[in-house]
Amino acid sequence: MLAKAKAHGIDGDLLGWMTDWTVDRRQRVVLNGVESEWVKVTSSVVQGSVLGPVLFLLYINCIDAAVGAHDREIMISKFADDTKIGREIHDPKDAASLQTALKNLIQWCTDWGMELHPDKCVIIHFGKNNPGHDYFIGPNKLTAVDGARDLGVYISKDVDWTEHVNRIAKKAHVVLSQLRRATTLRDSETFTTLYRVYVRPLLEAAAPVWNPMKRESLNTRKKVQRCATS
Repeated sequence: MLAKAKAHGIDGDLLGWMTDWTVDRRQRVVLNGVESEWVKVTSSVVQGSVLGPVLFLLYINCIDAAVGAHDREIMISKFADDTKIGREIHDPKDAASLQTALKNLIQWCTDWGMELHPDKCVIIHFGKNNPGHDYFIGPNKLTAVDGARDLGVYISKDVDWTEHVNRIAKKAHVVLSQLRRATTLRDSETFTTLYRVYVRPLLEAAAPVWNPMKRESLNTRKKVQRCATS
């Protein structure tokens, strides 16, 4: 990680400070007052720190070049430790290119001391004419799913946001029920504040991405508001 930071132009006192911050660290676990032995932290960054995410982004910045070096059509999207790889598939050659990108990703992880968890990875075949080829991470076949939750938004293979709206509406109804059970003072000002803090964010998170176009989805969201005001 420090070598990568230096490759990005970080040097001098700043690199020395980062080095002092990352080396010779120890950690232990405390549960119900019982303490484990101290162990040295020889990899990764300090979780919960401000500098940790910055160093992690520096660490994985070169993954794009490693994964898609053989094919300019390979699409890579990264957000923190969440990485997505995709490609338009028209024939078996395109599918082989995507599989090569996955192999490159595995090799990158091996070279830089990281590990992929195949059980946490899935594949979505977008498009009606998608041939739906199989893809693998090592010996493990990736599970093909109709949709998956990505950064809080449920994306289906037909890019229909109905399921996402249904999910957030269901969660909002659960939160509303919890608020009713947990509060005794329900005047308009108090409950409106609670609604804005705990319910409304559920209905509006990442809304520019999944802005509902179907009347049934709009009605689903309205039912939550009616339930809150009834």
